[in-house]
Amino acid sequence: MAACVVLGALGVAPAFGQYLTFGKNKVQYSRFDWHVLESAHVRVYFYPEEEELARIALDMAEDGYERLRRLLVHEIEHQIPLIIYSSHQDFEQTNITPFLLPEGVAGLTEYARGRVLVPFNGSLHDFRTTIHHELIHVFQLSLEERIFSQRARTSMPGTPLWFIEGLAVHGSEDRDTEADMVLRDMVLTGRIPPISEFWRYNGTFTLYKLGQSVVDYIAETHGPDRLRAIYDAMVAANSFEEAVEEALGVPMEELSARWSYSVRRLYYPDIVRSEPISFNSRRLTRGPVDLSPVPVPDGVPGFENKFLFLSPRTGYTNIYAASDDRREKDLETIVRGERGK
Repeated sequence: MAACVVLGALGVAPAFGQYLTFGKNKVQYSRFDWHVLESAHVRVYFYPEEEELARIALDMAEDGYERLRRLLVHEIEHQIPLIIYSSHQDFEQTNITPFLLPEGVAGLTEYARGRVLVPFNGSLHDFRTTIHHELIHVFQLSLEERIFSQRARTSMPGTPLWFIEGLAVHGSEDRDTEADMVLRDMVLTGRIPPISEFWRYNGTFTLYKLGQSVVDYIAETHGPDRLRAIYDAMVAANSFEEAVEEALGVPMEELSARWSYSVRRLYYPDIVRSEPISFNSRRLTRGPVDLSPVPVPDGVPGFENKFLFLSPRTGYTNIYAASDDRREKDLETIVRGERGK
């Protein structure tokens, strides 16, 4: 199978321009003294200053392995390499992949050797979610290798990205407010796509939430064992759609229609009870790509009634603060990013 990577958690797929292009070089300016912790199923690689985090990661990975072993009824025959970084800045320097890793990439699974790379962003909850998400990609790779070895033909049906990432999100987190936001907006605006058109959202956050919703629906309606059954059906199938029909007993078109109907039933009551967000909210920033707004907690001197956000509006990604009173009132730059170590 060709070597490739799966970029996890936020689903920022690498554009071809993020491969080593003119003026974009991956700079490695830190030297890491790698150490190893081992358990029955995982090998954690870490540098000494993050040993406590490494022990936490090992426990999280073992817990994730047990959950996924039961979900997919499958065992990995080797220890899974898990490489952790104490910051995204360290993560960006990895030589395991030549791809440049932007801020939106929360984790990575490298398919050539099944290595998992996860940076710590300060949240143990996010750290656990990302580890479990990436471990699912390792299980998917192992299942596909087993299927490939059993097929009489030399080719295998392609697994669509919505199912790959949807299963990873399904197995690592519950439906959350972000998923509700995406799906409710699609219901409200009449933009719920059929499954056959999910490819239009490849490389976006929306694809993850659409995929999660369909995989959740399959598990709730047909049973969680059908997720593994889809992989089993790929041994003899000519296409992914044929494998789904064999495993679920319904053609993909009908699955799509039934899933779409269930989503509309779920969110129409919310729509009836609420107003569109544009009616009762106001925009507080001006940039075309302003990200991760966070209100400053009460009691922080100099930041009363302010919020922080990321923006690449100058060509560099900076952290800004502004008042929540009106659009970009009292705007100031707090951290100037991407200018040095």
